[in-house]
Amino acid sequence: NQHNTAVKYCINLKRIINVAVLQGTIAKSPFTSYKTVYKDTVQVYLSEEEVLTIENVILEKSKHLLTRDLFLFQCSTGLAYTDMINMTHEDISVDSLGRKWIVKARQKSGITSTIPLLQKAIELIEKHNPENRKIGRLFPHYSIQKYNEYIAEIGNLAGLHKRLSSHVGRRSFGNIALARGISLNVISKILGHSNTLITQRIYAITTQNIIT
Repeated sequence: NQHNTAVKYCINLKRIINVAVLQGTIAKSPFTSYKTVYKDTVQVYLSEEEVLTIENVILEKSKHLLTRDLFLFQCSTGLAYTDMINMTHEDISVDSLGRKWIVKARQKSGITSTIPLLQKAIELIEKHNPENRKIGRLFPHYSIQKYNEYIAEIGNLAGLHKRLSSHVGRRSFGNIALARGISLNVISKILGHSNTLITQRIYAITTQNIIT
């Protein structure tokens, strides 16, 4: 595991040990003096222009064509890959003004996100699962490993000097939303973060650039 992943597991373990101490199962936590500190990491995300580059690059293989559509949907919604591939028409609501929204509990956090469906996202849904079908999941898909492999290949074909992955699509949504002036609080809720501090930590560089 990388450092931050190991830290995350240690934090969860410390919580379990603390419960054991409270219940009297053990007398003292052996982790009391152990500090779990995340390291700052470089967050990779795309600008709106780079997303357009992905959208316009000429692709021939069917695996790349589907993967690009899934990636563009992530860039338009901020959904994690698991949440995206498990979506059905039941996750889409229409308000009194006819606007479409994704209303879905995130698998990782359990937090319900309300996400406005942009025109690009609606077009991608209609392309892969027309509204008159309304059966099963909205998108065909690959395993997360294959998806990350294929989207990295697409990034190379598009001439982008960044390694693309599922997380990059999700972060790119936040980056573009910030650049368009959407508040960090709104972006945090759309991304399903438990608090804005998480969003701030991920997009710290971008926010500083916007402020300056």
